[in-house]
Amino acid sequence: DLAFDVNLRHDVFVAPLLIDQARFEDPVWRITDLALAVAEEGIPL
Repeated sequence: DLAFDVNLRHDVFVAPLLIDQARFEDPVWRITDLALAVAEEGIPL
């Protein structure tokens, strides 16, 4: 898969993270560092 190819080519560790809509909209989850970074960087969902 794509993450594996990137890991090998660039000597990094990338892991896909799947988050369903209900969890993404949960107020508790929205204050996590990951959710804040997604909101700040404008990653398309």
